Amino acid sequence: DSLMSYEEELEKLHRQIDESKISVAEEQEREDSINKDLFRKMERIIKDEKLYLMSELARQDMLARLSVDKNRFAQMLQENTNMTFSQYLTDLRLKHALTELKQHPNYTIQAIAEVSGFSNTRHFQRLFKAAYDMTPSEYKRHIQGKQPLEPPTD
Repeated sequence: DSLMSYEEELEKLHRQIDESKISVAEEQEREDSINKDLFRKMERIIKDEKLYLMSELARQDMLARLSVDKNRFAQMLQENTNMTFSQYLTDLRLKHALTELKQHPNYTIQAIAEVSGFSNTRHFQRLFKAAYDMTPSEYKRHIQGKQPLEPPTD
């Protein structure tokens, strides 16, 4: 009789564990959904308003705009981009710089850096080189047909 009671109690505990696993999974799914929605909202704001072109844009500005705390914000960015806010902005700025270099070949590298949201030209050049394995000037010469694009060497 006591063996039967123990088995019933054990079965009951197994059901509770299974139910808690389901609720944890459901909670994680809900968190993921919230973070995806939050990321879409942030991305829409940053891109539609071209906030990434503002060199002084800070994470704190977005925290206030989205009404979220820094931990939720960091988690949301990590889940959706695998980047920090700074890396995300740099990525958008570099993509913008590529477009500017194509559309305005007569602009100086300093002008391209400024219109792309970089406050420091040398920093822009280092980031550009790291991302695209060539300097902005080399890229500019390449798109103007003055320099063939060579594959990077290891």
